[in-house]
Amino acid sequence: MLEGHVGALTEDQREYLGIANKNIIRLTNLIETLLDFSRIESGKGLKLRLEPTRLMEVAEDAIMTFSQQLEEKKITLENQLDPDIPPVLIDRNRMVEVFINLIGNGIKFTPPGGRIIIDSKGLTEKRDYLKIVVADTGVGISPEDLPKIFDRFYQGGRTQTGVITGTGLGLAITKEIIEGHQGYIHAESKFGSGASFVFTLPIFGIETIYHLLLYPMLEEADKDKSPFSLIRVDFWDQRTKRESMLNPESWEGVMYALQKMIRSVDTVVPFQNKVVYIFSFNDKKLAKEIGDRVQVKLIQGNYIPKGIDVQARTYSFPKEAHTKEEFLKGCRLFLRED
Repeated sequence: MLEGHVGALTEDQREYLGIANKNIIRLTNLIETLLDFSRIESGKGLKLRLEPTRLMEVAEDAIMTFSQQLEEKKITLENQLDPDIPPVLIDRNRMVEVFINLIGNGIKFTPPGGRIIIDSKGLTEKRDYLKIVVADTGVGISPEDLPKIFDRFYQGGRTQTGVITGTGLGLAITKEIIEGHQGYIHAESKFGSGASFVFTLPIFGIETIYHLLLYPMLEEADKDKSPFSLIRVDFWDQRTKRESMLNPESWEGVMYALQKMIRSVDTVVPFQNKVVYIFSFNDKKLAKEIGDRVQVKLIQGNYIPKGIDVQARTYSFPKEAHTKEEFLKGCRLFLRED
């Protein structure tokens, strides 16, 4: 209705529908958050769909949600993330949720004319995680509240008006999401001088693919006594007989086709526009069938340019590698840094 699909609206109608819409979104987010906690408390944890992502784009998606609120409160939001920082291996939708929670907190506790800044603080010591900070110039966090702000349902007294709003779940779910990426988050603040939330996210690379995807999925397969396979899809120039890097448009089409073909329990990981890794809970025979279907689909569906061939190779546990250790070692030949 707000988008005009049922005809023109008066100003009063638009105002009240806007209020209703905000509350619908708020209640939907609350229900989704409570469902998340239900899954966590039952031992199932958060289901993350990890993919290489440009973090600046994720932050921009979250910022768009607050354009009206920022304008109403006259708060400046600066996204200082460098577009050239390395991609991170994250669940994009979950990380939008993280930024929404942190920006929303900043808006809630920052007076008119204040600022919120999103920036990078470089890499961790091992250079495998990126440090991010979301800082505001708001009322800050009192020393007694600081150790408790990530506790579920804890709201504390950090408010401009003295009226506590919200559920006390936003920061708790934010912490669960960050830790689901094997990162950490903490808050820094001097009461009355704003607050900063610092967290880490995994840089996309072979080692983080191992730690965040391969190890956990292999453990799950071993626990359930089910097979597990790695399928590597390469693109070759028929003329030069060498691996080929696809242009962005073709690469986007390839990823679209693969996401439609692969089951939700399996994982597709694109790498540098020239290799795709598929982690699948299937045996050697079914993994080969998947590889063959991918080849046919991409070629016959015109997802790749003429003159480019598709090659799919598989490696399976326990058919080819009889132990987890042997499989992980063999995967190094497939998951090499190109």
